[in-house]
Amino acid sequence: MKKVIDVDRLFELGSEVIRILAEHDHEAYFVGGSIRDALLGMEIKDIDITTSALPDEVMRIFPMTKPTGIKYQSVTVSWKNHRFEITSFRMEGKYENHRHPTEVRHTTHLKDDLLRRDFTINALAMDAAGTIIDYHEGLSDLRQGIIRSIGDPNERFEEDALRMLRAFRFQSKLGFTIEAKTAEAVRDSRKLLLKIANERILNEWAKILEGAHCQMTFQTMIDLQMTDVFPELARGMEILRLQGNHNLNIIQFFALCQYLNQEPLAGSWRFSKKERYTIDRLAELVEVTQNDLFDALIVFGYGTAFSLMANQINVVLNKDNDQRQRIEDIDCHMPIRRTCDLAFKGQDILDTMGLKDVRIIGMIIDEVIKQVITGELNNTYSDIRTFVEGYILSHGMKDDQ
Repeated sequence: MKKVIDVDRLFELGSEVIRILAEHDHEAYFVGGSIRDALLGMEIKDIDITTSALPDEVMRIFPMTKPTGIKYQSVTVSWKNHRFEITSFRMEGKYENHRHPTEVRHTTHLKDDLLRRDFTINALAMDAAGTIIDYHEGLSDLRQGIIRSIGDPNERFEEDALRMLRAFRFQSKLGFTIEAKTAEAVRDSRKLLLKIANERILNEWAKILEGAHCQMTFQTMIDLQMTDVFPELARGMEILRLQGNHNLNIIQFFALCQYLNQEPLAGSWRFSKKERYTIDRLAELVEVTQNDLFDALIVFGYGTAFSLMANQINVVLNKDNDQRQRIEDIDCHMPIRRTCDLAFKGQDILDTMGLKDVRIIGMIIDEVIKQVITGELNNTYSDIRTFVEGYILSHGMKDDQ
């Protein structure tokens, strides 16, 4: 055991929680990713604590506690405006469906709790004084930049196949190398991911894409034949392994893959209805603008935010096709942003022109929008009314009702 880091404000508050547990005769330690990230000088967002106390004992000690994960012996303690997830020392039984343990058992030993974790760099614990407890050479792997499975990696991936994607997620975040035996086990076990619910897979994919080292991670994923598991994403993976800075989120990545495959793919993944719509629209917009310029009608029709998102995908496909400034300039000079911004609206046509057929009125408004957006028509009541009168006359429009 070795004291290696100073305790900042967040750890100070956590240390108070640990000391209070100790005053009630319970062991308690910081555990997991917060220690790893602190050692690497990275931002700490959440701090987890593991303890010999059972959840009901923790809840008796701390009045501001919520049973957020009782099934897995976890509660969330609010202490001085900060929240700490506190989980009892636990051991896990056999796993089913390559994902979930059939039982979770309480243990009184920290060593047992750390043994069940996925990778050595995530199996570090630290006491309130800042002393590191390391049973699996996690500190050595952290110094060397290695992601190594605890124990037999084949067994660990057989238990929980999602750990394979977690390895890629940590590589993308940290820029570490996946240790040879762990990598070999990923290659051998990769098809187990086909048995995992894809909403959990999507969550890991999103985090992989967020990482600063996403490019090297996609290269590793391709080397370990993950394209066999996700063939519909293979072309997107191939492109991103060549990109140093892509800035695509999970929705944009799927839109990129849909564009490349020229067929819908979001429906086979558990996206929300809104997310599927966004993916479809982005893929459509990339198709429209990959070889052509954005114009005012496109930016108005799809929206500035959509246009900028599609432009990011376009840049991934062709770094010389960056139209961000053009889109922002169009947005800056846009005469209207919504149909209701028109000075002469559909209701005005209904009230003054004698037309009642909403289809005809809709066609007229579409033409008015086109004229206003392209600068052919001023957005004033009188100018639009005059235009509409002439449009109705020249097109021989009359109400069918």
